[in-house]
Amino acid sequence: MGKRVLKYLRTYIQDCEVVCFIDQDENKRIFEGLPVFSIDEFNFRKSEEILIVTSQYYDSIKENLLNKGLKENENFFYGEFLYYALEDMEAVDDAQERLEKEGFTCSYINKDTLLKKKMSEKLFIMGSGSSINEYTPDIWNYIKENDSWGFNYFLVHPFIPTYYSFEVPNKGDRTVLSNLIFNYMARDDYPLDYIKDVRYVEKNDFRFFENKKESIPIVKDTSLYFKNRVESINQLKLIEILGGLDEEFFVRGRPGSLISIVLNGIKLGYKEIILCGVDLNNSDNFYNNPNFKIDLEKYRIPINNKIKKGFHITQTPTPDCLGTSEILGIIDEILLKPRGIKLYIASSTSLLSRDFEIYNWDLT
Repeated sequence: MGKRVLKYLRTYIQDCEVVCFIDQDENKRIFEGLPVFSIDEFNFRKSEEILIVTSQYYDSIKENLLNKGLKENENFFYGEFLYYALEDMEAVDDAQERLEKEGFTCSYINKDTLLKKKMSEKLFIMGSGSSINEYTPDIWNYIKENDSWGFNYFLVHPFIPTYYSFEVPNKGDRTVLSNLIFNYMARDDYPLDYIKDVRYVEKNDFRFFENKKESIPIVKDTSLYFKNRVESINQLKLIEILGGLDEEFFVRGRPGSLISIVLNGIKLGYKEIILCGVDLNNSDNFYNNPNFKIDLEKYRIPINNKIKKGFHITQTPTPDCLGTSEILGIIDEILLKPRGIKLYIASSTSLLSRDFEIYNWDLT
């Protein structure tokens, strides 16, 4: 694991100097051109250096480091996710190669590309929840005066955001992906800032892009795995210390696009982030409302004949990932509040309104 993490740091993290490895194997004195010390030999300078543990035996190493007076998530971090981060980057390169063999030309999108479009200090993130239908014309005009980011099926709404992105599913039915591309191609007035998770692209996934083969925007992104609170804090603090929120690559958060876009908002320097149509307490969508007019010959949407009661799928925790509200709470605690960034919820009907302040629409 250590060799792969070293490659990731050397390749993607600027201004990061790896000075040595620490290992209990007394016969190992040089590894990947760097000196190897035992933990007792190494003179650790708390104010200048951090330790990244790249061993599967983290728990026992952690105990040893704690006994030496070092603090977890301050002096030392578990770096397993950086091992997978290198796989992420390499998988994007592989996907680009596959797409180019199909005749597409991909362009890597970076922070500076998106900053050129930034016009305000507020970012409205536009989800597809049913609360979108509550907005008055004055509210839509207010959002229009600021920057906004739509994702996935928000595209079928007539409002055109500043930014737009959609994601490639990692497995299973490709209907959603083909629908998203079909819908995008049905509009000639819409941005497409990047396609998330292009690493998962399969042969013929992009067939509806046939007449736009020269302009597929993709990103290199490092995945954060929000398995539990402790690991989530570890990853966020480490990627922040390493400067990952300032680097040209992006930080991708599970379980979906929303978390990634919130992290993008931090990267782009927004002072206020407002979540719109992020309801989470049901599976309803604005386009399923009979009062919402949509041309079903022009667009393809999933039809919910029965709105499921209970939480949105991304709000339900799994053994591998926390629910959306808990992830947002950790991001707020570790990244947003220390930077003075406010996270708001646009609607009092959202599940998130119990944890975050409701946005005050100043329409005067």
